[in-house]
Amino acid sequence: QKPFNSQFMSLGLSQQTLIRTVIVIALGYLWYRNQNQDINMAQDPVETKIEYPSQESYKYADDVKKVLFDSQQIENKVKELGERISKDYYGKQLILVGLMRGAYHFLSDISRHLTIPHEIDIIGLTTYDGDHSTNKINLYHGLASDVKNKHILVIEDLVDTSFTLKWLLNDYFKNTITGYQSVKVACLLDKFEAKKVDNYEDMVKPLIKYVGFQVENVFVVGYGMDYNQHYRSLPFIGILKPEIYKSDWNDVVTKMHNVDTKKEQSKDEE
Repeated sequence: QKPFNSQFMSLGLSQQTLIRTVIVIALGYLWYRNQNQDINMAQDPVETKIEYPSQESYKYADDVKKVLFDSQQIENKVKELGERISKDYYGKQLILVGLMRGAYHFLSDISRHLTIPHEIDIIGLTTYDGDHSTNKINLYHGLASDVKNKHILVIEDLVDTSFTLKWLLNDYFKNTITGYQSVKVACLLDKFEAKKVDNYEDMVKPLIKYVGFQVENVFVVGYGMDYNQHYRSLPFIGILKPEIYKSDWNDVVTKMHNVDTKKEQSKDEE
């Protein structure tokens, strides 16, 4: 067989021109396609769906009586709230203020669903001791941001008695923090059957602008909400079994860390 160069040179001038033209067009097409792929990848990033482990694979799930909202339901609701907030605060200087520690999942997720510029800060306070409120405010981390002329949206995981919110909205944000344009609340869960603090209808409820889900007066855990600093990491929200908070907590923790050899062996066989 003749080498390609020899075969090519043996062709007529018109044939050589045609081959050169085809090669140039092909190379040009490949260059154009690669350039557009780079542009499309930069402009239209692929959305990836986060998949969590199955609910039953969580050790904490053994202590959950019933799942109220799974991770997809939560994601859909947070996205919906994010769209509303983005529309309502368009053109305004917004600062999200998450109440720690319960709201950290909600704060992080709602921030990613906002399409408008915004700042993020946190306030750390506690009122609960195990399964009951102490009716005492322990502020361990105050607001650090400059809020002058900005709109504050408090991100709260759960509205129960509203004891915390009443103090925050009518004491802290009136006597300690000043200069902001407005303060409102976005809560993921509202216990509509819970007994609220005095003057709730006048001093708290009007400032709760966004509510994700209404829930009965049950003990909920997951998605940032806890019992004795546990269960926060669950990607779903469920009802904690009563025997958990009625039992000796040391026994519960010990049981949490016990390894079920039969269950682990079953996983290995799969």
